[in-house]
Amino acid sequence: MSNHLPPPAICRNAYTNVGDGWTRSTPWVRSTVANHYEAIYRRSKYGAQAAKVHIRDVYIVDATAAVFEINRQLKHANDLQRRQESRKRKRA
Repeated sequence: MSNHLPPPAICRNAYTNVGDGWTRSTPWVRSTVANHYEAIYRRSKYGAQAAKVHIRDVYIVDATAAVFEINRQLKHANDLQRRQESRKRKRA
């Protein structure tokens, strides 16, 4: 697949809100990673947070797999941010 192909029509409005305050803020686009789509999710629950999510093209049309993978990546991004903030507090 070429990076210029748009995501399937199902994705235009799919996976907008995935839970825990995360909302997709950019449309799905082809990623520079082969066979992937990407979008940015944001939330303001604990301050402004943003995370880029990459989904394999075979997952993007499978709602169960896509939501599971999106949530996994958002949890990882949140955990990473917490660890970084904790390190900053320890240094201060």
